[in-house]
Amino acid sequence: MFCPNCGNHVNDESKFCPTCGTCLINRQNHDNTPPQPSQHSRTFSMSESDIFAIAGFVLAFIFPIVGLIFSKMALNRNTNYKTLAKAGFIISIVYIVLSVVATIVGISVFVTMLNKYPEYIYNWYEMQKVAF
Repeated sequence: MFCPNCGNHVNDESKFCPTCGTCLINRQNHDNTPPQPSQHSRTFSMSESDIFAIAGFVLAFIFPIVGLIFSKMALNRNTNYKTLAKAGFIISIVYIVLSVVATIVGISVFVTMLNKYPEYIYNWYEMQKVAF
């Protein structure tokens, strides 16, 4: 038999449609012809702001600055994925802050090495001159 709501094939013993959840206990359609889907059937459509929200979330992990821009654009518009846009925005900010902190730590370690062990840097520099 077929679900009277969405038109999908359903086992005869089923009490509910596994696709849309419609109750099939008082089913009207006992023949094997599929009914026409009702006006309540789901349609999938995405707006431009939904795409910005999804792209912002994905790009937050790869290119945080681009992810931040896309997530902010999605937050400024009416989107169905506002939570995803917020997550992308927050993840982008965290990645950017961590990148800045890692850069500062790396530079400070390098400068400390230069000040503490200048002979190693000088020896390395001299070896490079000999090699080329």
